[in-house]
Amino acid sequence: MIKRGICALSNIPMRVSPSEKSEMVSQMLFGETFTVAEQHEQWLRVCSEADEYCGWVSANMVDPIEKDAETCKKNPVVSLPFISYPGIGGKTIYVPGGSFLPGFDDEGLSKDIVPLAMRYIGAPYLWGGKTIFGIDCSALIQVVYRMAGYWLPRDAWQQEQCGTNVATEIQSGDLAFFKNEEQKIVHVGILCDSTRIIHASGCVRQDRFDEHGIYNESLGRYTHTLASIKRMNHQS
Repeated sequence: MIKRGICALSNIPMRVSPSEKSEMVSQMLFGETFTVAEQHEQWLRVCSEADEYCGWVSANMVDPIEKDAETCKKNPVVSLPFISYPGIGGKTIYVPGGSFLPGFDDEGLSKDIVPLAMRYIGAPYLWGGKTIFGIDCSALIQVVYRMAGYWLPRDAWQQEQCGTNVATEIQSGDLAFFKNEEQKIVHVGILCDSTRIIHASGCVRQDRFDEHGIYNESLGRYTHTLASIKRMNHQS
């Protein structure tokens, strides 16, 4: 059985159970390394070394690596929505933002959170997705912050446990978290300032924000109820 591996494709689905019909809960991006917990036929239950997120992936979509090989976090992170890259046999592949790519040079690119997030405006919403071709709310935060050198967990409720609370003087790049009627964290977005937010809902979009939550001007109503605002203080 493979003990450790790497995502050698542009991105691969991570599923709840070992089946192509199973729900996709996340994706592993190019260059992401993982450990294997168990195997069921051609399926591997893996744990990503980037964020400790676990799920099932198809064994034919990953490559084994040596136990002592370097981890993904030692490689540069792609800080554009996607780039073209010469794959096996010189065939070009498209590597999504947030991937780990040896030799990638992003000198001169902005590492400010909001400009990074703005590059994703219009990207379609996809549950479990982590790329500009389909992304969910918490993946947008994880990928954008990874580009800026921060290592955040995968899900919104996990991200809400990071950083420090912000009561006043909102700064660009602060994270706003939103709750449902059961008071559970179900949504997250990146604040541009005290009145605008970037988030993935239907697509990655910019909406009005205030102390009550997110106000969708097209619908003429609040769509998300504010729970907390957090500031991420520590980079990798």
